[in-house]
Amino acid sequence: MKENLEGNSESSRISRRNFLGATAVVTLAGTAGGLFSSPVMASTAPGTSGSEPSYDDFLTAIRIFESSIDPALAAWYTQNYNTPGTVTYQDVEYPGRVVRDSTGQTTSSPASVKQYFARIGVDSLYTPGSSDPKMFRQMQYHVINYLGFVGYQFSEQDLWDLNYYTHYDTAGLPMYYADVPVSNWANGVRDKVMNLPGKGQVHVTDVNTWKGNFSGKHGIYSFSDLEDPTKQDFVAKDHFQNKYDGIADLLGQRGKYISDYIGTTLYWDQLDPSVSPPPGGRPNAVVITMSGLLAGAHLRGAEGVAALLLDSKNPFDENHTYILQYVYDFRGYQTPFDNEV
Repeated sequence: MKENLEGNSESSRISRRNFLGATAVVTLAGTAGGLFSSPVMASTAPGTSGSEPSYDDFLTAIRIFESSIDPALAAWYTQNYNTPGTVTYQDVEYPGRVVRDSTGQTTSSPASVKQYFARIGVDSLYTPGSSDPKMFRQMQYHVINYLGFVGYQFSEQDLWDLNYYTHYDTAGLPMYYADVPVSNWANGVRDKVMNLPGKGQVHVTDVNTWKGNFSGKHGIYSFSDLEDPTKQDFVAKDHFQNKYDGIADLLGQRGKYISDYIGTTLYWDQLDPSVSPPPGGRPNAVVITMSGLLAGAHLRGAEGVAALLLDSKNPFDENHTYILQYVYDFRGYQTPFDNEV
């Protein structure tokens, strides 16, 4: 059966951030101001550990935010480990396999921190009462969200694009999770052949199944290899190289360079859509930095960054997280591309 994209869908970028609580995906009780009110944690935010935090600091900030595992919350995890109703999160059959209702929508329910960690596949790595940063770091790389995104919240498509992974069905069609209307998953349907824009026929699954083949690039031959911190960091660096190249290419098609925009200022109320006041108490004026653009591309792709810079668009996902939020929140880190611009 073939279908075209239309209607409401689950954004792959939404699923990266499904711990934010923006649409009751995750709601966490007992935290001042909201547990994940800003992705830039105090330990890694620009300016808190020197004027030019490193690229490793940038990767750490991205990983903490996307995985939802923050060492700074060690005491909160301990306090609420067995407290019922502390967290509201999607129901899963097992980590990465969400439960859906008859309409295809995901279901959710209250949970303790222990139950939440179990739903994202990291409770076996957690020692109650521990504040060991190495433990939390391991947990970050192993997080599997309700749609099967892992660690930095990489998808099958991400790894396919970077030549780490492929998956073909018995008819030879590429098979992976994609951002499609949730109505496709009504009445228990979990996979379907569809026509995807720019992709052609794809055997789409309703979660990342990780049942394909890993290429062995950087020693990643299996899903368990992907959960290895050193190896997943290789993927992250390839991922951001890919995003940088994509931004440069799209700007180049319009006769522009990334360097034309670094250090310039964008204003929330001058973009499309105009937003005033900006969300979360952010300032109206946002200075463009390389790390901010990379983070924006992580959220909405190189195409989203190009739309922001070239056409004054401020694209957002169904959780209404705007690309400019990432551009601001992850600003001012060193990157390997700074000298190139």
